[in-house]
Amino acid sequence: MTFLEVSLVIKVAVFAYDDCLATSIAGPIDMFKFANTHSELVSKPHKPRFSWVVVSTDGRPVKTSGGLMIHVDGDLNTALDADIVMIASLDHAHGHEVLQLVRKMNNLVSPWLIRLHRGNVILAAQCSGAFFLAESGLLNGLSATTSWWLSPTLKKNYPQVKVKSEALVVEEDQLVSCGAFGSYMNLCVQLIEQFAGREIATRCAKTALIHTQPISQAPLVPLYRGVQHQDSVIFNAINWMKENLQTEISINDMGARFALSPRTFNRRFKESTGKPPKNYLQNLRIEAARHLLERSSMTLEDIVREVGYQDLSSFRRLFKRELQLSPIEYRRQFSLMD
Repeated sequence: MTFLEVSLVIKVAVFAYDDCLATSIAGPIDMFKFANTHSELVSKPHKPRFSWVVVSTDGRPVKTSGGLMIHVDGDLNTALDADIVMIASLDHAHGHEVLQLVRKMNNLVSPWLIRLHRGNVILAAQCSGAFFLAESGLLNGLSATTSWWLSPTLKKNYPQVKVKSEALVVEEDQLVSCGAFGSYMNLCVQLIEQFAGREIATRCAKTALIHTQPISQAPLVPLYRGVQHQDSVIFNAINWMKENLQTEISINDMGARFALSPRTFNRRFKESTGKPPKNYLQNLRIEAARHLLERSSMTLEDIVREVGYQDLSSFRRLFKRELQLSPIEYRRQFSLMD
């Protein structure tokens, strides 16, 4: 093999650890194998575009969350000559589990990631793997994403990271992150395009049955969450809003209803929820509309009235702005009705 041919092979290292998802190890390897296969079909003589290794902190096999034992090719030093390092994602039920693992491994993993980044290695984090990049400090001042349900935990614990919870894949300064679970395929397709070209990437996307145009987690992200602080007045105000979505709600009158001045009500509401009351009410109404689109056969006109809007056109624009799908597109994708 000539030097030129060697230089064309991109080395991918997958960082695995106990309790990570088996898919986040095998899935990327399969995607890069697809790239080699399609490269063979379109180029003669065939030159493999990608090679791969799996590494762990100590070079020992890892046990995935599903109980599979995965052989690895070496310890972290095995990845020092890689072009791309893929960070596996953790199986978890709660955000604090991700934080606990990442911080437990920090002394080993963060210096390694920083060294790789200084060597111009692309660091690609799958789902909860973004927390490793955040803990290392590499994401400070930069944009990243993770699974939509982990985004609040990432924002809270790493406030210097610009979390784009609606984005499926984010890349900045050779740090790449992706959203929930299956979005590793979109991440891989983006990397394949970068190193092997659009034709090979498109072929891989077709093989994996994924869309190549930009898509988003936005339709899955809840638009409102519970009260962050123990403020009983705001808690009661939110419940009142939920029960009266059909009526015309004046935010200016809300304070008086709960014995607060408008200014105090607005301040306490934002402190408790992170949003002004007007925006929070808007999100409550969109969430109610989402629920009805998923679980009822009501017409869109009836749904709009049910959640407190009168202008169908303005509601359509608002819905699409927030969720990046029209109400009809949303129902088509997420309806639970037969």
